[in-house]
Amino acid sequence: MEEIFIKRSQQKKKTSPLNYKERLFILTDTKISYYEYDSERMKRGGKKGSIDVEKIKCVETVTAEDNCPLDRQYPFQVVYDEGPLYVFAKNEDVRKQWIKELNSRIRFNQELMQKYHPCFWMEGEWSCCQ
Repeated sequence: MEEIFIKRSQQKKKTSPLNYKERLFILTDTKISYYEYDSERMKRGGKKGSIDVEKIKCVETVTAEDNCPLDRQYPFQVVYDEGPLYVFAKNEDVRKQWIKELNSRIRFNQELMQKYHPCFWMEGEWSCCQ
């Protein structure tokens, strides 16, 4: 399964800037990987990251931010050991398809979350818990 999504930077360091980049996501039986993507040439670039499917703890929708750009209206999160990965689908159907597929692959994972935060992690806290 593959799709071009907008990915939000994970801000693993406090000094990391918040940015959004187009990435090609590829889901296999064991990994979700994402790559640089040249939309003009429609070509995959270098691998930027991957998550082992067995380490995913949660895949759920996220409430879109107020007044967000059109290309960021359908966010979802993939929560794993290193925190949430925020991905923005181009429409609701694509978002639902990926959430459904990912949840079917993680349903037997050891550390699934019973609860999740429906909003973004921003500046050291969940925006839904402020």
